[in-house]
Amino acid sequence: EIHRQKAAWQKQASRDLAAGELSKAMDHYRKRNTVTQVDHRAEAIDTLVESYAMDVKANDASKSRLAFAHKRKDVHALNQAIRSTLRSDVTAPPETLFTTDTGQRAFATGDRIVFTRNDKDIGVKNGMLGTVVTAEDGQIAVALDGDKDRLVRFNPHDFRSFDHGYAVTIHKSQGATVDHAYVLASRSMDRHLAYVAKTRHREDMR
Repeated sequence: EIHRQKAAWQKQASRDLAAGELSKAMDHYRKRNTVTQVDHRAEAIDTLVESYAMDVKANDASKSRLAFAHKRKDVHALNQAIRSTLRSDVTAPPETLFTTDTGQRAFATGDRIVFTRNDKDIGVKNGMLGTVVTAEDGQIAVALDGDKDRLVRFNPHDFRSFDHGYAVTIHKSQGATVDHAYVLASRSMDRHLAYVAKTRHREDMR
């Protein structure tokens, strides 16, 4: 039984994906103009970022959303591009630069964040997502998805296993459920990865 998707045609598309019928599954989405095909990776990223930003503008926090890609370099590119687009407003809150396990990252109130390893002391698991409440030199506070009443607080000098959480790898997304999903397809994706990436949504997948 399929629980995430509610629309009958989306349930059928998920069944087709599970059966390895990728083209058949994608036809359901193509008929509804939710599949965009372009010639270059940069174009695909720009198109995805534009759709993501329009979703944020239209629905803000009333809908959850997440972008997916197979390769870490694509996830990094998506995170940077999405965040840059969303912060283009002059009213964007001030940001603070932190050193993470994967390099320098700037965070501000309202940013999406993903934890990249388990830590019992602060109560997070690898792949957990949330929204930054405060981002200061000695402390970051995060409202975890699905548990808005519990704030996770940690010292970014001591715990550095976090990154921007607008996009994640497909491997990290296996337990995720969001209202709107944005999938950056690539030649490196096999049918199993495609199945995971294209069944994380409740309402819409592009």
